[in-house]
Order: sequence, then structure tokens, then C-alpha cells
Amino acid sequence: MNNVMKYKLNPILIFICVAFAVTGYLRLNDASLYTDSTRYVIWGTSFAHGHGFIDDTQPDPERYVVNAPLYSVVLAPALLFFPNSLAAAKIWTLMIGVCALVLFFVWLKRRFGPTQAVIGTLILACNPLMIVMATEAMSEMCFLALTFLTMIILEDFETEEKLLSRNSVYLLIILSFLPLLREVSIALVGAVIIVLLRKKQYRHAIWFAVGTAVVAAAWIIRNVYIVGVPPTSQDTNVSFILGHFVTPANSPIVRELIQRIIANIQGFYGFTVSLLMYPFPQSLIVDPHQFFRILYRSLSTAKYILPFALLPFVVTGILGDLRRSYKGYVALLFCVFYALIIVVYPVQDIRFLLPLLPFGIYYVLSSIGNVSQLKVLRNRTTAIVAGSAAVMLLTVPNLVCDLELVRTNWEYKHSPDELFNAMKRSGVTKEMFVRPWQPFGNWITGHLPDSTVIASTFKELSLFVGDRKILEINYGVPLPMFERFLRDYGVAYVLSARKDEPTVPYQFNMEES
Repeated sequence: MNNVMKYKLNPILIFICVAFAVTGYLRLNDASLYTDSTRYVIWGTSFAHGHGFIDDTQPDPERYVVNAPLYSVVLAPALLFFPNSLAAAKIWTLMIGVCALVLFFVWLKRRFGPTQAVIGTLILACNPLMIVMATEAMSEMCFLALTFLTMIILEDFETEEKLLSRNSVYLLIILSFLPLLREVSIALVGAVIIVLLRKKQYRHAIWFAVGTAVVAAAWIIRNVYIVGVPPTSQDTNVSFILGHFVTPANSPIVRELIQRIIANIQGFYGFTVSLLMYPFPQSLIVDPHQFFRILYRSLSTAKYILPFALLPFVVTGILGDLRRSYKGYVALLFCVFYALIIVVYPVQDIRFLLPLLPFGIYYVLSSIGNVSQLKVLRNRTTAIVAGSAAVMLLTVPNLVCDLELVRTNWEYKHSPDELFNAMKRSGVTKEMFVRPWQPFGNWITGHLPDSTVIASTFKELSLFVGDRKILEINYGVPLPMFERFLRDYGVAYVLSARKDEPTVPYQFNMEES
């Protein structure tokens, strides 16, 4: 791990990181794609101020944590000085994203050299999903950074290394706590342990397995048995796996999993082509320029061909990596285990594919050595032209998309009313831009007493209303429960958002109450 600090930063890498940070900063706003962002900020603020994990933005403070808790701890340094600040959490996450790019560069440089490392880092940094997730208060950037750090440490992990050596301790800490950052990271933990067992490094494998089990057990005891699961809490990510979502409730779980895997593979294929070279995400782009539209249409066919065109390079890279070192099995097993988990999980989200993208880049770069031996590419000029064309093919469409993301966000931040009216005239609905929480929160703090309790489904509002409490009530709660919530908590206002359908959320309950 010390070797990471010895690297002199490549000037091109510095430019890539600065450009990534500036683009990300211009993408920051007061909205969140995922409600989990709000919860992380609330828990992080509580932890930073010595209160443990507690959500005190609702009438009844709650200590149960439904998400993996470690990212709240990661956000704590920023939230110590800026309590409940979504902006501070997003900027902190963006800084972690820059660190992830640097670690990715170091990993690639150790494996392939500076030129390939720059190319791979550039492709990753230009990806719109990378920009988006680096500007959300979510754990993806931290997960990527720790994954790259693990791969770097493994490069120095000697077969006869002493149990308490520095690298062993670093790995023990990372792998033990990683599942508390994202549950799916058990794929990386399992990959490392299996490879160590294969190399007969039993002591390391046992220590890593025991460390992970102890930390996970300690958190479960705290969260489930000491604090307890509230009756109104949403299910945890792990509990979703054993539910019935695509088959009837009385169907065998095996049938449910098979049907779910088939459906997820079909859905994730579309996400995969979008991840590589496609105008993602359309939900964050409003009224794009003509060049973007032309590019969108021109890629309508190419985006389905590209994965198959890259597949031989990925396979070649995997085989070459496995021949190079037994540590290549860690990367491959991680990708396999991770892919199995996300195709079993009953939710399809393109962000689940982000951790696989840098490994895809890694394997393509690994195959370049074999490709460069082709007779047609032995000429230096031809090789440079071919390589430049390939890099442009993978970066230019994404750069155009990045610019559209920034442009739309600029319009939202500086004139949300005009953007809303433009969407209304065009008949396009972009939910991300119809709820400007900061102006709305400013109005509430300027007109309502601090003791006000507001009922809503929008957890995001909690970060913008000061000491006022937000009571989360699902739109579909039965009338008696709806009335009891309003009465018991002294709700003064009910906040809902008009949808396209004729009725307004809460309308039935409000009329019947």
C-alpha cells in the first residue's frame, strides 16, 4: 500500500482528474436520484456529532439503519462542519471519486504501464454514469476506490508473507468492513478468500473470513437485536432476495430465482449497451441540442453491436490475466460473483453495473498486447491511428452526454421555473427537475414554525426544513392508519406531488378522513 504513495502523478492524469472534478461540480444540485442519499446524510450527521446512527428528522427518532452503515461514517468528516448538508456530502463523494480514478490509474500502471493506464482512466472518467454517481451521496465511489486499493495491495501480496505484515493488516481491515459499505462487496471478500485457499494460504484466508464474520455479526446484533426492526421499516436489501416478485407467492423459491435471473439478464443487457456508449441517463437531460440528437440516432444500431465487438477482447484479456498470475483469479471471481448477485437481486438498476465497467476496461487493455502483435498493427503510425480511433469511439459520445448533463443541470439550478415550463410545453416529464427542494425548503423555514410536522413520502425534504419534522407516510396506507398518523403526531401539513393521473396522491384519504 505504501507503493501507492510513491507514484508521481502523471500530468495527463492530473488533467483528467481536474476535468472530472469540474464536470462533477457543475452537475451538483439539491436533488437526489435515490432516497438513500438523504438517509446517508442524516446518519452521517448524527454519527459525526457523537450521537451514533439516529434519524431525528422525523417525529419519533429512529436508531434502526436499513442500509449498510459504513458510508455514513465516510461522510462524517464533511458533515461535522456542515450538518445535514447534501451539498457537502456530494462534494465529499466527488473527492472520493477523484481518489478512485487515481487508484484505478495506479492499478493499471502497475499492470500495463503509463500509456494504457492513462487510456483506461480516461475512458472511465468520461463515462456519464461515473459522473452521475460521483455527484450523488451514494457509496459507489467509495466501493470502487476500496476495490482498486484491494487489487493494488494484492499485487504486493507475497506468498510467504508473514501473517501480521502491513499488507495483511490493510487487507484484513478493508475486507472485514467492506460488506458494511455495500452488501454486494461480499463478492470481493469471497473471491480473495477462495484464491488464498487455492494457494494454501490458509491462515490469511481464515483471518479474513473471521474478520468479515465478526464485524458483520456485531452490526447485526446492534441493528436487529439491540435496536430492533421497526414495524414500519422497509425491508433490507438481503431480505429482498428471498421474496416473490416475478412468480406467485406460493411458487417454489427456485422457480422464482430462475425466472428472476432470466428477466434480469434481459434487462441488464440493455443497461450494458447503455453503459458502454449511449446517451445515459435520459432522465437527467432536457431538450438536448441537435448534435446530441444526431449522435443518439447514429448509435441506435452501433450500441447493440459494440458489446459483441468487445467480447473477444475481454475474453482474451481474461485468459492473459489468468496466465500472468494467480491473483488474476481474484478479479475474475469478483466479476462472476458480483454478476450472479445482481442478476438474482429483484431490482434492475444501471448503477449496479458500474463496478464491472473498470474491470471490463482492465481486460480490454490486457488484450492489447496480443492485438498489437497483428501484422497490420506493427507499424507505429497505424497502431497510433487505430488506438486513437478506438479511444475516441468510446469517449466522444460520452463526453457529449456529459456536456448535456451539465447544461441541463445549469438551467435547473439557475432557472428551475423556466425549465419546468419548458418541460410542460414539450410534454416531457423529468421528475428530477420538478421538485427544487432548496427553494421549497427556504419557503417553509421562512413561513412555518420550527415545531411544524409535515407528512409526506418525500424524505429528501428533511434536509432543507431545519428543525421541522417530516413524517413519512406511504400513499397507499389504509385510511384508519392515515388518520392515526395525522392525529398522533400533530401533523399540520400534508405534502404530495401531482402525478399524470386524474387523482392527486393522498386525495382519497383526505376526502374520506
